[in-house]
Amino acid sequence: MKTNKFLWIVLMTVCFTGFVSCLESGDETLVVPDINKVDIKNPEDIQNSLIIKDGKLTSGEMPASTSGNNNLSSSISSILINSGGTIFLPIIYNSGFEIESVYFQVLGVDGNFYSVKPTIITSNDKITYISVKIPEKIDNGTFNFIYKIKDKSNSISNGVNVLVEVTNVVASCENNHKTGQSGLTFTSLYLGDTGGKVIIDYDT
Repeated sequence: MKTNKFLWIVLMTVCFTGFVSCLESGDETLVVPDINKVDIKNPEDIQNSLIIKDGKLTSGEMPASTSGNNNLSSSISSILINSGGTIFLPIIYNSGFEIESVYFQVLGVDGNFYSVKPTIITSNDKITYISVKIPEKIDNGTFNFIYKIKDKSNSISNGVNVLVEVTNVVASCENNHKTGQSGLTFTSLYLGDTGGKVIIDYDT
């Protein structure tokens, strides 16, 4: 038993010495990858990380546009948003029929797309939108997505390409100015840990 105990002490000492010498050498740095990090340059990584309300990931290519009077407005061509924020994308269209589905796909993805049931705000004005949550752990940068609508006459609209710029800069009391752009701007505000009065001044 004494011999075995001595052998274990020797082995532990050797392993510990090797471990310390490895750290002291400084030749190598152990980097543990963040498996939850989303690569903004990888379209499939982005698409699989989005959370789309009432959206179902569907296999196959996005359906082709059909001829007819079902057209989407391309007035919203760009979006600026913080990582972890949610895009509320209004669906502006010209059709005599209600929307049945919105087709959504990150540009560069092949083989699948989202079929989304849009949220209706007011049926009289046909104001509808879809909500798309951007992952919190995504790199700063840009990506594009394309969307179409299918109305209840089975007509499929033209596709609209939208550029999304993701940033992690959050406005606060010290950094309280946020400039918008011609498209949609979704701003995150850090208001501190205590209650109080908040004044928002804007110029559109």
